[in-house]
Amino acid sequence: MTYDSTEGLDSNNLDIDKDAAIDMKKNEVKDIKVRQRIDDLLEKKRLKELLDDTDDW
Repeated sequence: MTYDSTEGLDSNNLDIDKDAAIDMKKNEVKDIKVRQRIDDLLEKKRLKELLDDTDDW
């Protein structure tokens, strides 16, 4: 068997998440990434507010 051989590959071995990502439209992928970024920024803001309000310093 060579490295270019496709022997042994079948549809059961494929990564389902990658297949799903391929089927998504570009806008859907962009929307997911934007939402994740917004969630990250909101979490950072929440943590910053928690730290700023402490008098332990």
